[in-house]
Amino acid sequence: MPHFRSPLPSTVAFFLIAVVFVGSISTAARARDI
Repeated sequence: MPHFRSPLPSTVAFFLIAVVFVGSISTAARARDI
């Protein structure tokens, strides 16, 4: 992956990590409810 000098890639990485984190928590809560 090419190295960008803009802060955009780190923001996208943080967003992806947040999405995966929230998705795993919601999945765990749903599995616990069932």
